Amino acid sequence: NSCPNNRLRKSEIDGFGGAGGPNLIPCEPAEEGAVCTEQYQPVCAYHDGDPVGTTVGNSCVACRQEGYSVYSEGECPV
Repeated sequence: NSCPNNRLRKSEIDGFGGAGGPNLIPCEPAEEGAVCTEQYQPVCAYHDGDPVGTTVGNSCVACRQEGYSVYSEGECPV
């Protein structure tokens, strides 16, 4: 099982953020030519290996940023 684009493996996602961490959702590979809508449905995107998230407009935007492979629904905790 290889992970395209250096994406995190399922075992890494399960342990990301430690005990009681956010419910992380892995990004799906984008279809070629796919574009993101501007719909604001905030998610907290996590850069590979960094437990501190960044709030972005929606899951599509989160998953199109290089180095980001998981997100949780809603804005990041402050």
